[in-house]
Amino acid sequence: MKTAWHGPNDVSPVTHAVNWHLNVSSYNFGIQEDGTVDDTVKEVVKGGPVCKDGYLTMEDKPGIGCDIDEEAAKRYPYKRAYIPVCRRPEDGSLCDW
Repeated sequence: MKTAWHGPNDVSPVTHAVNWHLNVSSYNFGIQEDGTVDDTVKEVVKGGPVCKDGYLTMEDKPGIGCDIDEEAAKRYPYKRAYIPVCRRPEDGSLCDW
């Protein structure tokens, strides 16, 4: 069975880099979804996979191929947020929007 790692826009370049490493080390690699990240993320996370001509490539860097700029990250403090989920407050069961 071939793999198909999820890589939407809300996955960080760090997680995407880990997916890339799983791909190149798996005999059953199938396809990798790619997501774009905004300039804020690029400011904080340096490196990671780059899509070029339909292929994800990585620079030859130590570790997983990306690094976090901690000084840049300090400018964006964590704000807790939730993805909307349709659950009834009474019992937590799933429901329609």
